[in-house]
Amino acid sequence: MTNQSGKFADVANNYALAGATASATTGSDGLTVTMKAKAAVLRIVGVNKDDILDINVKDAEGKYISGLKADKNSADFKVETSETKVSLLSKQGAGVYYVVVPAGVKISVSNGDKSLYSGDKPMSTTKADGLKAGKYYTLTTGMTKGKADNSLGQTIEWVQLWAGGPKFAKENVAKKLNWSEATAKGSAYVWGANWRTPTKDELNFVTEHNLTPINAKAEFKVQNGVPGILYTGIQPGYTDKTLFLPSSAGSTKEYFEATYLTSTEEETGWATSLDFYGGEGSIYMYRFNKNHSTSTATFVRPVLVEK
Repeated sequence: MTNQSGKFADVANNYALAGATASATTGSDGLTVTMKAKAAVLRIVGVNKDDILDINVKDAEGKYISGLKADKNSADFKVETSETKVSLLSKQGAGVYYVVVPAGVKISVSNGDKSLYSGDKPMSTTKADGLKAGKYYTLTTGMTKGKADNSLGQTIEWVQLWAGGPKFAKENVAKKLNWSEATAKGSAYVWGANWRTPTKDELNFVTEHNLTPINAKAEFKVQNGVPGILYTGIQPGYTDKTLFLPSSAGSTKEYFEATYLTSTEEETGWATSLDFYGGEGSIYMYRFNKNHSTSTATFVRPVLVEK
């Protein structure tokens, strides 16, 4: 089980199955063996672009698990351990990685000396009977939602929708911003140095025009009486994460529109914005507009500045 690739296609190379015939047989009349899984699979989500993954697993006695060894004359495996550190996966960068681990025994999983997260809560150890054989479990290297203050004395909730993606505020800046305000740096930014305006590339929820998911699916929704687009994550670890971009004041379900400024400048005097409009529960147009005057005040949805 050591030095796994992290690729889904390679899970079978480390997966353990065991079985036995109901009674002793020579196989002369055919051989039927019911195989049962003896391993579980961890989906390890590296949430940040600079994440360094060093996944190790310990047993109930604090020893490092290095593998499974077939138990001769038994439909079972023995867990092999080591007193010295053993890495089951060593990778770098955001993404979803797959790691096979023993099932049915108490284990603890760590990323180096750091805890992993299950449902945005630190994961320490399993129960005594461990993970269920044949099941997949998702763990993340960090939080995918949280809160952070801004310079206005407000506590803002944020959410991440895909591995390596930005941490989006769950609300807009209260007032619309022009180009110079939206691209102000550090403490000069409207919400202070903790926040900034996202780039065009960071708003790649879906494919332009046709709404095909890239990192999230998009659908028309009405929240608190306001129509807009609800984005939902599509990667493991993010399918319960959502972000809502409301449309302009006065919009209705029959007709709605909105423009969200990015910090990407296509050419001097012109900024890039994300524009959408629609009606009757459908989104008619979704595009990045490269001809948006930098003097026009526009919606801004900030992202958290990474430390």
